Amino acid sequence: MMKFWSLFPALLAAGFAACVAPAFSVEPSIGILNADGDLAVTSAGNPVVRNSLGDLGIDGDESAPGVRADLKWGMPHITLETQSADWSGSGSASNFGGIPGANVAVDSDLEIAVHRGLITFDFVPTDLVEVGLGLGVSVLDIEASVSEQGNPANREDLDEVLPIPVIAVRAAVNVWRFEFEALVTGVDATIDGNHAAYYDTDVAARFRLFGVGPVDALLTAGYRRIDVDARYDDGGDSVRADFTFDGPYVGLRVSI
Repeated sequence: MMKFWSLFPALLAAGFAACVAPAFSVEPSIGILNADGDLAVTSAGNPVVRNSLGDLGIDGDESAPGVRADLKWGMPHITLETQSADWSGSGSASNFGGIPGANVAVDSDLEIAVHRGLITFDFVPTDLVEVGLGLGVSVLDIEASVSEQGNPANREDLDEVLPIPVIAVRAAVNVWRFEFEALVTGVDATIDGNHAAYYDTDVAARFRLFGVGPVDALLTAGYRRIDVDARYDDGGDSVRADFTFDGPYVGLRVSI
């Protein structure tokens, strides 16, 4: 890893020195994300009890708007993206942080936004094929609230912004009016006793609808899956989160 970091400035300079006109694109999208997994919030001295998102009432499919921007110039390919979704519902919780007891009726909310900035370097710099390796950061913005029904003062809240450095792998191919792309990022690390495993897989197919001068419009259909396994301390609580968010999306890419 240290060798890769030492080569990073040289690769960046070489890529931008290439005599290639930059290509820029922006792609708004709307998708559906399904939330699955479990969550444990444990106060000091209490047993660890994992509550499934389904039991808490915050599972199922929800709309997930997003937007992505790409800049490619020679070897470097930069991607900036954000997507968000929120869930709410009613269920039951058992020994969930400050809500003691078994099968306590609760109202729950979960909001998550995933932001990421990536840079990969294309080792097959042709117009037909792209194979790139790079790095970046994904930021998880998680807000969750679980409160006892009839007693909203008895509640447990989570408000976390988790920046996660990731390795990125990108592969793409152009065939006629179609573009196919797979973008995979991930990391598995333990720092100061806190553990995080994060994997984000995004596959997409794009069809070029039309071009007007230097501007192309492409219709996108894709699928995204985000796996999060995190264990960390939040004040006096110990948090264990094991989430999966996945679903299809469609978008419209405008490329210059």
